[in-house]
This record gives sequence, structure tokens and C-alpha cells, in this order.
Amino acid sequence: MQQIRIAIVNVLSTGTAFAVTLEEPTKSVFVPAKLSEQVKLRLGDVFVAKAVPNPVNSERTPLMAVDLLPALPLEDPVPAIVARQTDLKGKVRDALLEGNTWTLEQMVRYVSKSPDGATYAEVREALNELFREGVCSKFQRLSSPTGAPVREWFSAYPDKVEVEEWLED
Repeated sequence: MQQIRIAIVNVLSTGTAFAVTLEEPTKSVFVPAKLSEQVKLRLGDVFVAKAVPNPVNSERTPLMAVDLLPALPLEDPVPAIVARQTDLKGKVRDALLEGNTWTLEQMVRYVSKSPDGATYAEVREALNELFREGVCSKFQRLSSPTGAPVREWFSAYPDKVEVEEWLED
């Protein structure tokens, strides 16, 4: 078990929350609903978390908080990383709502035109958060019926997606 400083970047309607570590390199942290509801988490809150390796989806969210302790406030109550991720998520949401079907690579190229840029991991997390929130649909091509996804597409308008868009390699 390790203690790390985290900032809350998303709180779902189910009570489940997600955070990022404030140390470099940043990592995603899963906060179970029971723990989130105990401390009444809000976007931008900063805590010292007792964290363990996440037993589920560890590739996307490597850590899971098992306890949260109040952290001393930072100079800025909403850390820059939270503001950047919120802004990135807004850019990704806007792009999805404009239409089209997007792959991760296309979205990274589109979002990276901005001065602050974005990493694949940040864009992937934004797309997956928007999917979990119901803003967009995610389509996956699997390597086999029980295999891992080899390609993903995201669209805010799944009923308008053309099958040919799914077939690209």
C-alpha cells in the first residue's frame, strides 16, 4: 500500500470517482463509490490516498484508493492538472458533438493542434469517461470473438455511423 496525493477529476452519478496522482508521471486512480460517498467528493478535491494496485482495469486505471485523508490545500485549490483534463475533456466532447466517427489516433491529432497538446493516455481517458457518462458510443473490433479490442471508434451519434467507417484498417 502506498500513500499518494490525488486530485479528483471525475465523479459519476453512481458515486464512483476517478482521480489522478499529483506526482509525475501521473496515474489514474479509481475511487469506489462507497469511499467517495463517505467523504462527499467533489471535482477538484485534493486528498492523500492510501492506494493499492487496482484489481480491475489496471491498464487504464492502475491504482485504487482504499482510504482518503484530507490533504493540505495547494496554492491553487483546483490543481492545474485537473483544469487541463477538464479542458481537454471539453474539447473532446465538443469534437464528438460536431459529428463524425473518431478513432483515438484521429482525436489525438485533432486535440494536439491546441498549444497545450495532449498525450494518448489523456485523450483515451477523456474518451472513455465520456463513454461511461453516456455522451458517446464506443465500437470495438475484436481480434477474435473473445479477444482484446484491436480498434475502437467513438461517436456521439451512433445511429448515423456508416459501416464503411468501421472497416478501415
